[in-house]
Amino acid sequence: MDFTTLFNSVAALTLAVIALSEFINRFWILVDVAAQVRTLVVGVVLGMVGSGFHLGMFADLAWQGGQAWWLVGGLVGLLCGLVGNWSFATPIVQWLLAAFKITTPTISQARNEAPK
Repeated sequence: MDFTTLFNSVAALTLAVIALSEFINRFWILVDVAAQVRTLVVGVVLGMVGSGFHLGMFADLAWQGGQAWWLVGGLVGLLCGLVGNWSFATPIVQWLLAAFKITTPTISQARNEAPK
């Protein structure tokens, strides 16, 4: 498996994790940490199912050697769940900006400072 295949498959699995988590959210509404844990669990389950049935990027994992299919699928699913959790989290972006002491200008300031 090459890097491009792995990257594209992780992106596709992350999209599936987000879509399935939002679908589950219609029936089972959770907020904050519980919603994040649900997304992580969905990612791990999808990764393990894909690895167990040799779907997508998990089809050619023979190069992994003696590692168990559930371990590889679970770790990749956990990665996709983490990416799915934090992809759209604006508080984290705001925290990063505050950590580096970067202030975002207001719209009026940006319009006044724009070159004419």
